[in-house]
Amino acid sequence: MSHDYGKFMNLRFRDKCVIIFGITVILSFLFSLIISVSFFSLMGFLKVVGGSYTSNVSLLLFILICLSVKLIQSPVERLIKNKIMHYVPSEGRRVTSECISSIIMLLIVHYVDVYIMGIQLNWFNEVALVGALLVIKIAFSMRK
Repeated sequence: MSHDYGKFMNLRFRDKCVIIFGITVILSFLFSLIISVSFFSLMGFLKVVGGSYTSNVSLLLFILICLSVKLIQSPVERLIKNKIMHYVPSEGRRVTSECISSIIMLLIVHYVDVYIMGIQLNWFNEVALVGALLVIKIAFSMRK
């Protein structure tokens, strides 16, 4: 049977449930993929630079808190950049923008590290972590 329903509102209840379930499965898979990649890359990064953590839960908590603070802080960062960019010449705006982003990321990593006792990072580990995040951000945001 071929039905042309058109809008989502015109679908049967069973079809709506299947669509919602499918979208939920896809979104949960993407979220778990992002968290697992972040978790295992941070675990390997800390082993390379000599950072220590007491448990995997503290590492996962560190990632989740950093991501949530970054999501909350993004509009504030955008506002700060817009206010400061009026005073910066056009050729230095990208560098200034990346410096502001890296300083804010360093503050986030530092304060989350202070409040989670299960992870001990020294200043070198924090700066290296923020530097790696900055390189990844610049690599993915480059325009051709």
